[in-house]
Amino acid sequence: SEVILAVDASLSMGWDFNMDPALEQSWDENEERARLLYEYANRLQSTNWLRYAAELPRLQREDQEIIRRREQIERDMNRPNEVDRIELARMALGELIQSSRDDVVFGLTSFNACGAPAWHGYYTTAQRDQLVQRIGSIQLDFSTALADTIQSLQRTVRGGQSEEAPVNVVLVSDGKDSCAGDPCAAAAALKRAVPHLYINMIAISRDTEEMRCVADATGGAFVQVEEAEALAKQLVRAAGQAVPEHCQ
Repeated sequence: SEVILAVDASLSMGWDFNMDPALEQSWDENEERARLLYEYANRLQSTNWLRYAAELPRLQREDQEIIRRREQIERDMNRPNEVDRIELARMALGELIQSSRDDVVFGLTSFNACGAPAWHGYYTTAQRDQLVQRIGSIQLDFSTALADTIQSLQRTVRGGQSEEAPVNVVLVSDGKDSCAGDPCAAAAALKRAVPHLYINMIAISRDTEEMRCVADATGGAFVQVEEAEALAKQLVRAAGQAVPEHCQ
């Protein structure tokens, strides 16, 4: 009866759900190129200023090329009449919330920056409309702090210490940790501290297979979302709210 919704609010959640995986790979490669360029420029500036000054025109040209490539990929990512990942997640989470049993209490956390995630509190049955509205108002930002979010759950959940009070976490994300964290290690540590907490990882893109370890470490499920129409049902199962046919 305790379900925590953990929602990835990084900028990539604003991309099209049916985006070509090759396009996402191109984005990752371009961002890695940018990271290496900035690290090299900063290191050179602090250690060899004369060489930095000599290389500055080349560094600026490469920086402009990275920016142009980023803008081109962003244009290709946002096709008209395509649903964004975050909008799809919001609709499916709304269906889950409104169809769950009356005794279920939902907690909500969202993450879009490195460090501790935003904890939005618990919501009773009478507050479910407010919860849906809160999810709809979550703003996107730059980072995916999976490890930080997983670590924070130990401080926020109410149950999870006994079989009689399990906690289901439904973690919806489309990418890897971008804050130098280790989600797999964080999940293993969380399981030791809260033995009856289960993280069900809902991968809303094709680039999250390596996050399977988060679900495995806690005894939860890893669900790779292939079709938008299936997401709502998968979230219901992940939250432990699916009713067997013989009980309906």
